[in-house]
Amino acid sequence: MKKIILTFFFIIFALNANAISLGDLKKKLEETTEQIQNELEKPKISEDSTSSNEELEKKKLEELEKKKLEESEKKKLEEKKLTKSNDSSSIISDSDENSKICKRALTKYKYYYSQGLKENVTGNFLGGQDFLEVKNKIISEKKTFVCPECKSINVNLLEVNDIYRTQNGEGRGEFEWIFAEGNLNGYVKGWTLMDNNLLVQVAEVQGGSLSNGVYDNHLIIKKFSDNSDQGMMLFCLDEKESDRGYWIVDSQGNETRHKYYQSNYQKFDLQVNKKTMEQETKKSVDKSLGGYKNFYFDMNISQIKQEVNNVCPDQKFTNIDMFQQKTKHWLVKDCLNFGGQKRELHFHPNTNDTIEKISIVNMDYVINEFKTVNYFTKNISGNAVYDKFVKAYVNKYKLIRYPTKEEIQNFNSGDTVKILKNEAQINTFFQNEEDNNIISLRMYRTNKNNHFFDIDYLSPTLSKEILNKEKGNKISNDDI
Repeated sequence: MKKIILTFFFIIFALNANAISLGDLKKKLEETTEQIQNELEKPKISEDSTSSNEELEKKKLEELEKKKLEESEKKKLEEKKLTKSNDSSSIISDSDENSKICKRALTKYKYYYSQGLKENVTGNFLGGQDFLEVKNKIISEKKTFVCPECKSINVNLLEVNDIYRTQNGEGRGEFEWIFAEGNLNGYVKGWTLMDNNLLVQVAEVQGGSLSNGVYDNHLIIKKFSDNSDQGMMLFCLDEKESDRGYWIVDSQGNETRHKYYQSNYQKFDLQVNKKTMEQETKKSVDKSLGGYKNFYFDMNISQIKQEVNNVCPDQKFTNIDMFQQKTKHWLVKDCLNFGGQKRELHFHPNTNDTIEKISIVNMDYVINEFKTVNYFTKNISGNAVYDKFVKAYVNKYKLIRYPTKEEIQNFNSGDTVKILKNEAQINTFFQNEEDNNIISLRMYRTNKNNHFFDIDYLSPTLSKEILNKEKGNKISNDDI
């Protein structure tokens, strides 16, 4: 560049001194211009080359960094897999039979919860038996139990006392877990029976001396033996639960993590008393206690349901009424022919798991009209349907009594209080002399303008109560 500048000044000087011809001047200017152009292009080429090299180096560094990151992530993933494969509490093993059972139950349980029923699990949440009763389960050995609800994480489980009972998919159980250090109690909120010998329960602790106020749902499996009263109880843990633990910091500040659970389940041996629907339907029935047709008072609900399915298989046997409310009795509509029509039957169970009353309902009814009975003669109410059936029963059974004057008065009054107290009804009582059970033809009000007529067949126990009440209603000399 300096050379070009000097040449340029030389040309100027020569012109001023007339020391160079015009031809030589032209030639010299062309040479100088070419040199200037070459000089100007040289830096540009150098700059472009430098920029390109920098970008290339930068790209290589980025690719190298990315490769290192990928290798690091891959290594971490492999380490994580290796850790999990050596940690029985973080996964559910496919080789352990109990783990397989827990895995199967957890899968179904989670599917059920995914349907939006997470908070209020009740009844048979996975499908299964219509009848189940399990009770008197006792831990046969003292074993350490890891309990997240306990004030002390490690306690010694001694006994499990619970009764879980359900009929036709409905029910709830109560439990108490007894430890050497105290107790926990709560409810079994949901259940299912898998393979007829695996009872899956959703248990929620509600209190007890060891409770710390933190309540979780526990998935518990009770495995039964068909040939003995020995069984097994598994507290199944999902991966989140089995990963629970705590940290210990030593004097140097080093942290060590310890897990609460050494496995993905806790196992205990049981002594079990279990009944299933199959056992219940095979229960012997004492027909001498009476009933109605092939429905006997000594049957349980499972046996009643079986007979309903025989007589009217197309009808639903349920304890939900027309208002979608759960009732204390079980019913089936349009099941038996009675008086030329298909009738609805109601079955009222007692605390002994048998039947105390069988009712043929809605033999007659009046809606939105205030109707009374007259009884101008002692056996004629003035209601044609009621009187027709009373006459038919008089010809077959022993008459105990017609409606009393007090019953007639209460029924005809339409008094709201008497209706609410179930006193606005008339009864004609008969006795079956074969089993001494009472049959009641009952007409009753549900409000002033509505009344219904049912026929009730009463069990021996309820029949005795009615007869004793009838005797008690008489005014004795001692009373006055």
